[in-house]
Amino acid sequence: MVSDRPYDIVLYGATGFTGGLIAQYSSARLARADSSDRALHWAIAGRNRAKLEGVRAKLDGAGDVGLIEADTDDPASLRAMASQARVVMTTVGPYALHGEPLIEACIEAGTDYVDLTGEPTWWRAMVDRYHERAVAREVLIIPGCGFDCIPADMGALFTAMQLPAGQPMTIDAYMRGRGSASGGTTASALEAMRGSGRGGSDRGSGQGLLTRVDALDMWALPSPVLDPLVVRRSAELQPQRYGSELRYHQYFGFRRRAEALGALAFFGVFYGAAKLAIGRKLITKLRPSGSGPDQETRDKGWFRFDFIGRGGGREVRAHVSGGDPGYTETSKMMSEAAIMLAEARDELPLRGGVATPAAGLGPAFIDRLQAVGIEFAVDS
Repeated sequence: MVSDRPYDIVLYGATGFTGGLIAQYSSARLARADSSDRALHWAIAGRNRAKLEGVRAKLDGAGDVGLIEADTDDPASLRAMASQARVVMTTVGPYALHGEPLIEACIEAGTDYVDLTGEPTWWRAMVDRYHERAVAREVLIIPGCGFDCIPADMGALFTAMQLPAGQPMTIDAYMRGRGSASGGTTASALEAMRGSGRGGSDRGSGQGLLTRVDALDMWALPSPVLDPLVVRRSAELQPQRYGSELRYHQYFGFRRRAEALGALAFFGVFYGAAKLAIGRKLITKLRPSGSGPDQETRDKGWFRFDFIGRGGGREVRAHVSGGDPGYTETSKMMSEAAIMLAEARDELPLRGGVATPAAGLGPAFIDRLQAVGIEFAVDS
């Protein structure tokens, strides 16, 4: 990893809704770092310098935060940005439209990379196209470092750590929560659904669409998200942590059957609308770029993943939980992932590749998440 660069971390997309929240968290986090730590130098980046200056003016230690102008449509500017940093974190999506040029630039520059993607088709393409190049360059490319896919991926690792080693494992995850989507998140979801089938959804062997989970007193629907693909890749990259074989399935959980049926109807309508130009236009009008939930709404948000793991004749139940999933906790997750890459690069499990949060950052990342208020616990 190149160390003689002006910045340890660059946040690309800082003028967007999610990027602005991540900038606020990162500035506060780095400002309160222990004096014994080597100070990390960081910058915010985007297309519009005036907007960047407006974001910077609101940050802790604003005078120490650098500014970099870069544009996805200008590959040279992306290369210049990547060459100034040890780690780039990007919120600029949809990633299927804007993500690949920056991955190329980071691999070329020898710069680690994290993003917030939840787009299964694009994620799979990046693994296929860039993994070997990233391995050869010893660059860590870690997509999905927000609510997609850290709670599921790190929670599955946490659950696997409670089971006997060397035995086949089955882990089922059930996600519940409350939150609201920004314009950028909505655009990414529309792009993912427009360009693919139902993503990472899987129902589990022999199970129907809506199932009853008596052990957790809830109803469950298959979860059409990226998480299952990421968890299984973690097991491929670090098989010693997941027994001799891992079967992982993920679901949305609901306390009442009526809630599950209502959600199923909503998903169906949203998915259908995403396939039609007029539907995408209407949804985008309702959730325009740059919009997002206000502080009061975010304060009411929460999430919880319940995990049931089985292996070696043992069953364990665990959970991961936190506050507002899409923004408050995502800001923590992405920032802490980038800070860990900057502070502890030589201690990480992998040297390079298109990795996952669990495989690339390892069990020590759980400790960092717990330290900022995200709960990991064994229930039984």
